[in-house]
Amino acid sequence: MLVRLTWARWLRCAGVWVRSVLLIFVLILLTEQVQGSIATRAEATRQLLMASPIKCVLATPDGRTEDVSIMNGLVYSFVQGGWKQYVSQFSIRSETAVKLPDGADTVITGVTLPCLRELRSLGDAPAISYDGGWDEEVFDTQEPVCMVGAALLPYVRVSEDGARTLTLTLNDESRTWRVIGECSERDALWCPFYALYDWTIALNGERLSFILKDNSQLDAWLESAAPYFTPNEDGVYPAFVQLVMHDEAYRNVEQASRRNELLLQIVEPLFTLLVFLSGVLISFLTVRARKQEIAIMQSMGVGRLGLILQGLAETAIPCLIVFPAAWLLGWRVSMTAGLNGMYALGALIPICIYMTRPLIHQLHE
Repeated sequence: MLVRLTWARWLRCAGVWVRSVLLIFVLILLTEQVQGSIATRAEATRQLLMASPIKCVLATPDGRTEDVSIMNGLVYSFVQGGWKQYVSQFSIRSETAVKLPDGADTVITGVTLPCLRELRSLGDAPAISYDGGWDEEVFDTQEPVCMVGAALLPYVRVSEDGARTLTLTLNDESRTWRVIGECSERDALWCPFYALYDWTIALNGERLSFILKDNSQLDAWLESAAPYFTPNEDGVYPAFVQLVMHDEAYRNVEQASRRNELLLQIVEPLFTLLVFLSGVLISFLTVRARKQEIAIMQSMGVGRLGLILQGLAETAIPCLIVFPAAWLLGWRVSMTAGLNGMYALGALIPICIYMTRPLIHQLHE
């Protein structure tokens, strides 16, 4: 009878262990899958956040962005100064008066490539036909080249090798520009902004805008720009222009990123609590079904500590099975160990309650 009782007990324990192992495996698998899914989505959102363009535009205090005069000090800050590190796809148009070879006055317009494309989309840029080997990408360089309208062609000189040049004078300094194309507007004279800036940095600008180079620098950029673009108590902007941020897409993605981070912070504690409660429930049902056995063991002189240690040993077996298996499957060791620990802690509560009750109470039930 004693042997049959021992075998029956081990069979019952084996059934409990199998159920416990399966439950812990399922909970760990769910935790791993849910966390992995949220982490993948969070990483995709983070990459989208970094890729969401933040366009910064300088406008008048009343919000106009067309033909806004930007002081050359601000232009310098964006082109060569401390703000250059924040700038990508810099867009600006600048005009300055120059003299032609016969002393006649004209205006040369320097633009960057993003500005040229923007002006073309608005219909504010002349059509340009380029000589062979040249295209609009030259506006993103410092090449001393220009495109002229029909009215300026008489001033163009052609060298023996066929290269066309135009000599312009600014503040008594003459510079020869290579002519690489023609403009549809009769009096137009256009060149790369950076080439014009290399000639003279004393340039005011118009239509100044740019894309923030690195979205992670947004706070640093705003802190650096605040003294210049924040109105004082009288409502006057120190730089006489205001900074308009087109960051709606970035803010929307940022909110989604924060929701993902919140989910990540909630999921693991939630599943940890679920594992803990599962340990409590399984242990409670197991111990409750073995009340008579516990009473017999107590009547045979087994102490409370011995009963608790035996209960813990039986609870530890499923955890010892799950842990190496989870490690072989590549699950996170810290998460597996934490969930196993919470399961064992939950199982300890019913064990301590039932196995430390006086024998008289066990016999009365």
